[in-house]
Amino acid sequence: MRAGIDIVQAKRSAREETKAVEIAAAAPTFQQCAERYIDDWSKWSEKHQSQWASSASSLKRHAYPTIGQLTPIWIEKRETSNRVRGRIETIIARNVDIDDHELIPLPVMLSSMRAFAIGDKK
Repeated sequence: MRAGIDIVQAKRSAREETKAVEIAAAAPTFQQCAERYIDDWSKWSEKHQSQWASSASSLKRHAYPTIGQLTPIWIEKRETSNRVRGRIETIIARNVDIDDHELIPLPVMLSSMRAFAIGDKK
């Protein structure tokens, strides 16, 4: 340790920062992820292909100009990205006249589905 600096920790931090920058640079943008997903139509039914064909143009018109060049955070920060996605969904739902209290929380829905499935087997 020199001048109050832990040299090993400083080198470790520099390596971690370099690695994070490399990962971010290699990460595909939102637009690239979307286009890769949409391009894999060979496995889709004709109905889904036609639905997503219109989705592709709406993404180009509405999403790509705003978030198309964002690099995804879900590679390094899975929990944070899930929370952000949930918050975005909530904000959208609030602004299209859907109240969150009208939505069934996922754990409640799953427990109801399990109870129904168990009840069906009798």
